[in-house]
Amino acid sequence: MEGSWTEGALSSPPIGPARKWENFEWELSGWNPDQDEIDMKVWGIRPDGSDSLIYNVSQKSFSLGDIDAGLFPRIKLEYFAKDPTQKTPPNLEYWRIHFQGMPEAALDASAHFSLQSDTLLQGAPLLLEIATENLSDYGMDSLLVRYTILDGQNQATTLEKRFRPLPAHDTLITHLQYDTRPSTGVHQLTIDVNPDGDQPELTHINNVGILQFYVESDRRNPLLDVTFDGMHIADGDLVSSAPLIQVQLKDENPYLALEDTSLFRLLLVHPGGLEERLYFTDERIRFFPPIS
Repeated sequence: MEGSWTEGALSSPPIGPARKWENFEWELSGWNPDQDEIDMKVWGIRPDGSDSLIYNVSQKSFSLGDIDAGLFPRIKLEYFAKDPTQKTPPNLEYWRIHFQGMPEAALDASAHFSLQSDTLLQGAPLLLEIATENLSDYGMDSLLVRYTILDGQNQATTLEKRFRPLPAHDTLITHLQYDTRPSTGVHQLTIDVNPDGDQPELTHINNVGILQFYVESDRRNPLLDVTFDGMHIADGDLVSSAPLIQVQLKDENPYLALEDTSLFRLLLVHPGGLEERLYFTDERIRFFPPIS
């Protein structure tokens, strides 16, 4: 493309995001200060995309340490050259920005994923393990992970756990143990690594995982067995004057142990129909909780 111009400009794409800005270096060739006019600018870009001019740079090595990376996580460069006489503006050989970049964590189920089952008997704990990798050259502090469980009634339970730091290019196995006793049916589990920008990161788009699991309700009633001195009796049978009465409760679900005495109500019905409530504080009564 042929043409003849006296001036022109060149802009860089956005650079960053950065945790800390360090310095700016640039070099020109064919620069004649007597006839060439140049202008080198540094623009700061805010998180919302708006920008502001920060520096007009004349030195070929210039510190950017005064730029607040929290306010301007990205910057862009602009070079302007003008030569109305010879129309031979100086060539930009290079421009370089040195900065400390953001770490980048990402869930990676292909590296490690463990879920004992996506269908659980009510009371069985949900045991989940999943890998989180640091894909960058920058380490992260202790990593916060948020687990949100949404049950069939759209009731949400949120659990947060902070794990060890995640160095550059390292892998961390995060794990969750969740109690399924409170609810049954279809549940949705959302895993969120580094939620709400707990620490600076390049992007959050690969930090969230969603899976479903089903909690099957306990539909079989427990079996109640009563013996007098070790014998089963029928209505009207004779028993000793001071029998040992044993009430035994059995259930097939090993996760929902009936170990609280408030779940039981003992009544002794005397001849004539008078009911006597028996409490577990009574010295005549011994309670043996279930053995898991």
